[in-house]
Amino acid sequence: MNNKTVSPSALICLKEALAKIYWYKSDLRSFLSYSMNNAPIISTIDWEHANKYEAVSQLVDRMYGRPDIYLDSLIQLIRDVCNFNDFSHFDRLQGADRKKRKGEALTAVDALRKNCGSYFSMIEAEEAAKVKKEQYTAQLQHTLDYNRKLEEFRVKYYTLTRMSNSQKRGYEFERYLNELFVFFDLSPRSSFKIVGEQIDGAFTHDMNDYLLEAKWQDLPIERTEIDIFEAKISRKLKTTLGLFISINGFVDVVSNSTSLYRSVILMDSQDLIQVLENRISLHELIMLKRRHASETGEIMYRVNG
Repeated sequence: MNNKTVSPSALICLKEALAKIYWYKSDLRSFLSYSMNNAPIISTIDWEHANKYEAVSQLVDRMYGRPDIYLDSLIQLIRDVCNFNDFSHFDRLQGADRKKRKGEALTAVDALRKNCGSYFSMIEAEEAAKVKKEQYTAQLQHTLDYNRKLEEFRVKYYTLTRMSNSQKRGYEFERYLNELFVFFDLSPRSSFKIVGEQIDGAFTHDMNDYLLEAKWQDLPIERTEIDIFEAKISRKLKTTLGLFISINGFVDVVSNSTSLYRSVILMDSQDLIQVLENRISLHELIMLKRRHASETGEIMYRVNG
């Protein structure tokens, strides 16, 4: 038996097994109905006048004769009979030869398994290889799509750096951050909004809730602005954290401060470029910054990508 047809020896074993796995034809018909997708063919067999072997021979021969319609059902039927392992119904039969009937059924099914075992092993190997190939193709496509989208973000960022109209750039930067955080599955709960000169928003990262504040101004951010942001966070739930993004960075007294802030981490244009050049994901960047702040108190951690 190969992956396009069924061997004659397998057909003979199948007929023998089907004729013996059940004593009553009604039980056999029920089994066939449950096993086969194309169940209507079962009703075309003369179950009333034919004995079990004659009935299953008609069925198997008709299915084999129309592989365009029944090949998949025939192979599934063989698989189901090979997997047949409950012979307890023979124990309910009357007569001294019920053990013999059960033994004959076991022998017939075992013969089918031996005949078709290598075939199903080959099919399982082919299916596993197919799944692996599909997974690889999907992963490759995901990587290509990821890199393509990241390149779009990178180009858009450098376009923003060349904009002279700061108000228009601010609105474009708002939309840009929204799209970037969605792309990295950081679940912005609502659109980031410009309030004055800053962008406010909220997102979720690693089961932690963050407030976001982002600024694109000519000078580095002073400590007083970090203080205001920290105070805003303190009015939220105790577990709330904050990410402050300043494209033009922060003054040294802020970035080098330790133990002054409990809930804030900082990010600047160098960090963003690391993400856009695919040296690190935004998700991992935030995680490393938060971990470093927890361990050292330094809220501006430079990740070497």
